[in-house]
Amino acid sequence: MKKISRQRKWQLKQTATGRCTICGQPIVAGSKFYCEKHWKLSRNRGFVNARNRAGIPLDAPKYKNYNKYNKKVDKLPL
Repeated sequence: MKKISRQRKWQLKQTATGRCTICGQPIVAGSKFYCEKHWKLSRNRGFVNARNRAGIPLDAPKYKNYNKYNKKVDKLPL
Protein backbone atom coordinates (compact mmCIF):
# COMPACT_ATOMS: atom_id res chain seq x y z
CA MET A 1 0.00 0.00 0.00
CA LYS A 2 1.24 3.46 -0.92
CA LYS A 3 1.93 5.95 1.82
CA ILE A 4 -0.30 9.03 1.84
CA SER A 5 1.14 12.35 2.93
CA ARG A 6 -0.30 14.24 5.89
CA GLN A 7 -1.57 16.97 3.57
CA ARG A 8 -3.42 14.49 1.34
CA LYS A 9 -4.95 12.79 4.39
CA TRP A 10 -6.15 16.20 5.58
CA GLN A 11 -7.63 16.95 2.13
CA LEU A 12 -9.49 13.63 2.04
CA LYS A 13 -10.83 14.23 5.55
CA GLN A 14 -12.05 17.71 4.56
CA THR A 15 -13.77 16.36 1.45
CA ALA A 16 -15.48 13.63 3.46
CA THR A 17 -16.84 16.16 5.95
CA GLY A 18 -18.02 18.65 3.27
CA ARG A 19 -15.28 21.21 3.71
CA CYS A 20 -12.98 23.07 1.30
CA THR A 21 -9.80 21.11 0.58
CA ILE A 22 -7.71 24.30 0.69
CA CYS A 23 -8.94 26.31 3.67
CA GLY A 24 -11.48 24.12 5.51
CA GLN A 25 -14.51 26.42 5.03
CA PRO A 26 -17.88 24.79 4.14
CA ILE A 27 -18.20 23.93 0.44
CA VAL A 28 -20.50 25.87 -1.87
CA ALA A 29 -23.40 24.23 -3.70
CA GLY A 30 -22.26 23.10 -7.14
CA SER A 31 -18.71 22.40 -6.04
CA LYS A 32 -17.30 19.14 -4.79
CA PHE A 33 -14.09 20.38 -3.19
CA TYR A 34 -14.07 24.18 -2.72
CA CYS A 35 -15.58 27.01 -0.68
CA GLU A 36 -16.99 30.00 -2.58
CA LYS A 37 -13.67 31.88 -2.66
CA HIS A 38 -11.58 28.98 -3.96
CA TRP A 39 -14.35 27.81 -6.32
CA LYS A 40 -14.32 31.21 -8.07
CA LEU A 41 -10.52 31.13 -8.27
CA SER A 42 -10.61 27.62 -9.72
CA ARG A 43 -13.19 28.60 -12.36
CA ASN A 44 -11.09 31.63 -13.34
CA ARG A 45 -7.96 29.46 -13.69
CA GLY A 46 -9.88 27.14 -16.02
CA PHE A 47 -11.11 30.08 -18.09
CA VAL A 48 -7.61 31.53 -18.45
CA ASN A 49 -6.08 28.14 -19.32
CA ALA A 50 -8.73 27.43 -21.97
CA ARG A 51 -8.22 30.81 -23.63
CA ASN A 52 -4.42 30.38 -23.56
CA ARG A 53 -4.70 26.93 -25.18
CA ALA A 54 -6.96 28.34 -27.90
CA GLY A 55 -4.63 31.29 -28.48
CA ILE A 56 -7.29 33.87 -27.58
CA PRO A 57 -6.07 37.01 -25.80
CA LEU A 58 -7.46 37.41 -22.29
CA ASP A 59 -8.77 40.91 -23.06
CA ALA A 60 -10.72 39.74 -26.14
CA PRO A 61 -14.54 39.73 -25.81
CA LYS A 62 -16.02 36.49 -24.53
CA TYR A 63 -18.70 36.25 -27.19
CA LYS A 64 -18.36 37.03 -30.88
CA ASN A 65 -21.93 38.13 -31.64
CA TYR A 66 -22.39 40.56 -28.76
CA ASN A 67 -21.64 44.26 -28.75
CA LYS A 68 -20.27 46.11 -25.73
CA TYR A 69 -23.75 46.59 -24.24
CA ASN A 70 -24.44 42.81 -24.23
CA LYS A 71 -27.16 43.08 -26.87
CA LYS A 72 -27.16 40.31 -29.42
CA VAL A 73 -26.50 41.41 -33.00
CA ASP A 74 -26.84 39.37 -36.17
CA LYS A 75 -23.70 40.66 -37.86
CA LEU A 76 -20.75 42.55 -36.55
CA PRO A 77 -20.18 45.91 -38.28
CA LEU A 78 -17.26 45.87 -40.68
